[in-house]
Amino acid sequence: MDRAPSLPATGLILTVVVFVLYGGTLDNPFVFDSVPGIVQNPWIRDLRHIPRFFQDPRTLTVTPHNAGYRPVLQTTFALCYAVSGTAPWSWRLLNVILHLCCALGLLALVRAILGSGRIRNVDWLDPEAGDRVAWAAALIFLVHPTATGCVNYMWARSTLLVSSLILPATVLYARAVGGSGSRDFILSIALYALALFAKVEAISALGVFFLLEIFLRRTPADSETPGSGPGSPVGPGSPVGPGSPISSSFRIGTVLGVTIVYLLIRTRVLPPGVQEWVDPEVTGVTSWDYLLTQVRVWWYYVGNLLVPHGTILEDLSWPISRSILEPAVLHALTGWALVIACLLRTLTTSPQIAILGLWFFIHLSPHSSVMPIMQPLNGHRPYLASAGLIALACTGSFVFVRNRFTAPHRIWTRGILAVSIFLGALTILQNRVWDDPLTLWAMNARLAPGCPQTQGNLGAYLLDAGRLDEARTHLLDAARLDPYPAIHRVNLGLLREREGDLDRARDALDEAVRVAVDPQEAYEFRASLRMRHGDLPGARADLVRALSLDPRDPRALSRLIRLLWRMGERDEARRVARDPSSVDPGAFERLIRELEGRP
Repeated sequence: MDRAPSLPATGLILTVVVFVLYGGTLDNPFVFDSVPGIVQNPWIRDLRHIPRFFQDPRTLTVTPHNAGYRPVLQTTFALCYAVSGTAPWSWRLLNVILHLCCALGLLALVRAILGSGRIRNVDWLDPEAGDRVAWAAALIFLVHPTATGCVNYMWARSTLLVSSLILPATVLYARAVGGSGSRDFILSIALYALALFAKVEAISALGVFFLLEIFLRRTPADSETPGSGPGSPVGPGSPVGPGSPISSSFRIGTVLGVTIVYLLIRTRVLPPGVQEWVDPEVTGVTSWDYLLTQVRVWWYYVGNLLVPHGTILEDLSWPISRSILEPAVLHALTGWALVIACLLRTLTTSPQIAILGLWFFIHLSPHSSVMPIMQPLNGHRPYLASAGLIALACTGSFVFVRNRFTAPHRIWTRGILAVSIFLGALTILQNRVWDDPLTLWAMNARLAPGCPQTQGNLGAYLLDAGRLDEARTHLLDAARLDPYPAIHRVNLGLLREREGDLDRARDALDEAVRVAVDPQEAYEFRASLRMRHGDLPGARADLVRALSLDPRDPRALSRLIRLLWRMGERDEARRVARDPSSVDPGAFERLIRELEGRP
């Protein structure tokens, strides 16, 4: 292949490839946080609730401690529900399309930096070669198995959605820096704003925008590029109008302004105690501890890109580093210091290379730097960050082959295709793990055997499958690894119930209520146990206690309405369902119709 495929051919090839890889996943079930956030969430079941997503973070999920501000993400949930309800095909189809859009966005980004759409000259790479690199980067990104977490795990759509908006936003911003005019800039800002309202991690794009402003602004020596004006610098006095170039200060000011407005809205809307990050006083992990831990986690992400070995949903057992003198921290820091020194050295001679490399650190920074998150390691976090490393690897491999072989294009292209086929095969195998939750958690338990949450989730699914002996082993392991979370006692209580030991089941649920930091969910589980065994007054008391902690919890409200109906207090059930102080009026009208036997 002497040149990269045309853009239409590339789009067609990538579309065929993505559906070959992910076409068999459209019926995979919802798992983990997707269950309370999608399957059990009444807020996404009516498009009329969309305006409320922008006002109330508690509509994100029925799990109170997972509340968050992601209204654009929720809007996509509501649209998917309108298409197919909780049948997974439309949800997964959109995820596959978003992944394809991300690959196309990476293609456009590399073309804008290194290829025929470049905004600055690249002395060491001709435009056609840059287009080949862009094509290869998009293909490798599309087929890489580390993307399976984002594509298959519906709750990770937030990262997928942010990436599908930030990549084209960056392309348009780069074109605006190159002098293309206000139209590209306005579209870039619009996409950036949408990404912010999908998830706060989109704020990392600021760092990339600043790098583009500083290092890729056109100079008089740069040749004219398609879609941009003459190769002259874009100065402060440039006019602002349709298709006209605009000043750097105006661009930066606008981006900062949009970011500040978003943060003000987010701060005003989020209720007290709801945040993306955890309180160091609760976890004992300071910002410094978390940063030292992350410099090691970054190498794990890089290693998984180079040698894929499976996707971990999350790993709470990753050891926390608390001193810079720890050998593992020193080794990791030394490696990153060398990497960053090399990247900084290229800023003046080959800024395009530096930007692709620094892209990794910039897009990991919101959740993998100094703001502690409960899970130090998460399989889908490096999705957007990996795009820069993949593009950098494709660029480096092309230059290496070009400088050492007489027919470099053919050799390099065959190498890219061979690697893509191998990675694609791994992706198909990895997708099978998502066929059912039991297989998924079994794999995660193998990859992170010390994670109590993983052991607990595997035990819970084994319990559902009736494999009580295996469930007992994993549930006891979870309680041994972390004896404090109430959910471990809840699961052990459910196990004792299945074993027929009702007294020990009650004791375990009582203990869960006693030790829980926020006992709301423990009250709900104990209420369910009491309902199943005829203690209706006790169940009612537990649900009332749960709702006293969060009067708008739709899951507890649904259970209370069903319980009141069962107890014969139907007028009270109707009153609870229609009480505007507890939940959106009419939200449980469907449940009341079901209980009344009406269609």
